[in-house]
Amino acid sequence: MVTTPFLSPPPQTRLLMSRRRTLLLAIVVITAIAIGTIIGSSWSIRDKERQTERSLEQRLSLLATSHAQVIDTWLEGLIRQGDRIVNSDLFRLYATEVDLIEEDISALITPEWTPTTDDEAAALRAQLPELQNIFIEFSHYAGFLSGRLVHPNGQAYLSTDSGISHLSEQQKALSQQVLNSATAQFSALQATSAGLIIDMALPLFSLDSDEKQSTVVAVLILTKVVTEKINQLLSASPLIEQGERVHLLQSTNKGLAVVTPWMPEQIAPLNGLSPQIIDNTLPFAVRPGLQSGNKVYSLAIPLQRLPWWIVEEVEYTAARASLSRHARTAWSISALLMGVFSLGFGILWFQQIGLKNRETARHFKSLAEQIDKQRQLLNNINDNIDDFICLKDIRGLYQYANPAMVKALGRELTEILDRDDCAVFGFDTAKRLEKLDQQVVAEAKPISVQETLYLQSQPAHVLISKAPLFEKSDQLGGIITVMSDITELVESQKRHERAIRRTVEALVSAIELNDTYLAGHSQRLRQLSKEVMKQLGGNKQQVATVEMAANLSQIGKMFIDKNLIAAQRPLSDEERHEVEQHVEHSARILRPIPFELPVPETIYQINEHLDGSGYPKGLQGDEILFTARVLSVINSFCAMVEPRAHRTGKSIAEALNELENLPQHYEASVVTALRDVIESPAGDKILQRQEDA
Repeated sequence: MVTTPFLSPPPQTRLLMSRRRTLLLAIVVITAIAIGTIIGSSWSIRDKERQTERSLEQRLSLLATSHAQVIDTWLEGLIRQGDRIVNSDLFRLYATEVDLIEEDISALITPEWTPTTDDEAAALRAQLPELQNIFIEFSHYAGFLSGRLVHPNGQAYLSTDSGISHLSEQQKALSQQVLNSATAQFSALQATSAGLIIDMALPLFSLDSDEKQSTVVAVLILTKVVTEKINQLLSASPLIEQGERVHLLQSTNKGLAVVTPWMPEQIAPLNGLSPQIIDNTLPFAVRPGLQSGNKVYSLAIPLQRLPWWIVEEVEYTAARASLSRHARTAWSISALLMGVFSLGFGILWFQQIGLKNRETARHFKSLAEQIDKQRQLLNNINDNIDDFICLKDIRGLYQYANPAMVKALGRELTEILDRDDCAVFGFDTAKRLEKLDQQVVAEAKPISVQETLYLQSQPAHVLISKAPLFEKSDQLGGIITVMSDITELVESQKRHERAIRRTVEALVSAIELNDTYLAGHSQRLRQLSKEVMKQLGGNKQQVATVEMAANLSQIGKMFIDKNLIAAQRPLSDEERHEVEQHVEHSARILRPIPFELPVPETIYQINEHLDGSGYPKGLQGDEILFTARVLSVINSFCAMVEPRAHRTGKSIAEALNELENLPQHYEASVVTALRDVIESPAGDKILQRQEDA
């Protein structure tokens, strides 16, 4: 008789228990795998989301910074335009004189004002029409809508409008900011019937200001229509991808508003969609769109000079399109894996490995395609742009040069890469470029300068912009250089200068044909004044001014009766007044010519004396241009030593002694410089040549 061991289950029970254990193990394994795949998919999606948002934040920040730099460059350009007035000695002198008036300056701008003999504003009011014409011409040429010159007390005494209009409260506040800071200031955008406008306010410093002490004597306010410029800033560019938009926010007394130059209101309130500005910035986050109200990713950075924020935003769905595809793929794989593991643990395992590998391959292929697409875009830009673009590492060796630069240098790319400036441009040019690189490294910020380079042995005028390139660790990795060829612009300026020079030569020829004596006087005056101005340390502009003014100084006498000029008897008061009108004739002829130097003004003041006894305005001291004070001394000297019909010329020593004995008329430093020049070989040569002639 066969017996079963004690407590041992029957075979059917053991088989059932084995099946149950296998089923339980399979359920546990499949459940564990399901949980694992769910956790893994969730983690993968979340990691992809973090990567997407981090990349998106970097991109939006780069776009916002790029737009901010464009705006800063534009504002600097406006300031440089305004500097033509701010740095003009004529306007600075006038503003300084107006500032010295102790009483209310309304006498300058009041139509009913009646001048008196002791009225300090009389001479200033007489100059207003001329200054206004120059101011209007400048505003029209520079593209400004209007302009005003404002006294520190808030009164505008010079305007491009027909009459002196009152300042708005915003312009008054802007003017006060300039007076307090002595720096350029800009207003917020304003919506007008002419479009969007912006006010720029610049300080005018007194003529006696220097680097240690600067006194603001007036504020220049220029108004410009900027609708087209704002449209350009907000318009789409090749770098902006689908779903991306740029907005311009402006702070107003009613809160934040969005600038929309293409809409009728131009500056529209945000209507409850105003984002929360934290520490003057809008951090990267998901929030409603500024205008659409749809969910977007956005960030904003402020501008330094204006109450503006550059807002970069991208549609939430467009930004997360790749993430959604990734999520669908991950969940599909999870479902597939769970289904496969239901058929068998072993098959599931190997299948999972295969799917993971294929997914990884697809992922890397997608990334490679995106990278290749971006690389092709950048290559297309660099290959077709006319500017020269290059990259140097911290050793100063070129690591990249675009085709435009390679073509301009006339070399092969292999002859440029891994070489320094000395090997590419030559020793002298390399020294100048090296100083610019050192400045970029020291200041860690972009710089722009104008230089003349020799490209294929031909001079080229280029605008060089250099910027530091930082690595992820904020370490300087190299320097990016962009060079713009502005040779045509510079040559155009030179052609303009040559045209002015030919005009001067034509006028000089007219003087010589009219009176050989006046021509000889002009030649002596030109040669001596040029050397004296150099002796006094004058700059190129001052030397050019006295040289050109000396050539043309006698042109007004062509319109005076020759009998009066050559008279051998004392002139009556009426005759003397007629002769003195030659400066008015000179001014009438020369002022329409765009010298870009104070040539007409210098000629107009050549007969003024330091004590105010000269003509035509009786100016005193520093009221007289420095160039005019120089020509006054030399003009008198030449007149003394030159023989006339009714007298012989004085000796050089007698003429110099007479000038030195009249310090109330002539500036002593100029007389001393004249003596030094005459006693030099150059002066001796000039006087000897004139005696021979």
